[in-house]
Amino acid sequence: MNVCHRTTCSMVNWDPREKGFSAAVGELNANCEAKIMAEDGVTELLERNQRGELWLRGQNVMKGYWRNPEATKATKTEDGWLKTGDVAFVDDHGKFYVVDRLKVSAMFDQYRRLLTVATQELIKVKGNQVAPAELEALLLEHPAIADAAVIGITT
Repeated sequence: MNVCHRTTCSMVNWDPREKGFSAAVGELNANCEAKIMAEDGVTELLERNQRGELWLRGQNVMKGYWRNPEATKATKTEDGWLKTGDVAFVDDHGKFYVVDRLKVSAMFDQYRRLLTVATQELIKVKGNQVAPAELEALLLEHPAIADAAVIGITT
């Protein structure tokens, strides 16, 4: 079972009675909103199975970082969306998958974020672009594998 729970919010839940969604972290809780955003931070990705940054909004989202308004401003939008920094997608069944993390610039004044799934960092598998963390998650489902690390090698 995979679960997605953050200290900044609790927006996704998992029904332990469900089978067959081993890599999913669950569904959106009631009274919560989520959207998958493109790298530009402006465009919402509306099609299912598209990867982007997971943004969350609802009563369970933190109000901000204690005594750190700059970090709060960089992490939350004026209309209350929390930029989680998680690369995620929603499948055709409404299940959320967190497949990677964003790279965040150390300087909040610029707050330039680059997706770790940028083209040069993806691994091509049978013509498909795959994030290394996604392959690691699949490998770790095997009972004989205790830990895994996936890296790309240019040939």
